Amino acid sequence: MLLNQLIENNNSIEELERLIISDPEISLLNNQEPAIVYFEEESFSFLPFDDLNFYDYLFEAPLGDYSSVHTLYTKNPGSEQKEDYAFLVFYLKKKQSGNLPINYLIKKLIDEKNYL
Repeated sequence: MLLNQLIENNNSIEELERLIISDPEISLLNNQEPAIVYFEEESFSFLPFDDLNFYDYLFEAPLGDYSSVHTLYTKNPGSEQKEDYAFLVFYLKKKQSGNLPINYLIKKLIDEKNYL
């Protein structure tokens, strides 16, 4: 996958952004929308996606380095099944807390019980 290759090259954030923005395949896959978004002081206190693994992924992401590529799963309107929706990579500069949000932990426990 192209994204894995770009990250493995360990480019600077600026260089990675330039490469991603200029890549026609990534642009096509992302519906010509910007493929890089900067979150400044984002708390993520509420889960921005219905992917239960998102918080775990963020929690395990290293500081000052690229995270692994995470496939985001979400439900499309009118669908009961979760489908792969996007590929995420983070470069975290700081983390405010070492704890996962309690509302996430409760929702995850309830969802896991519903699958039994």
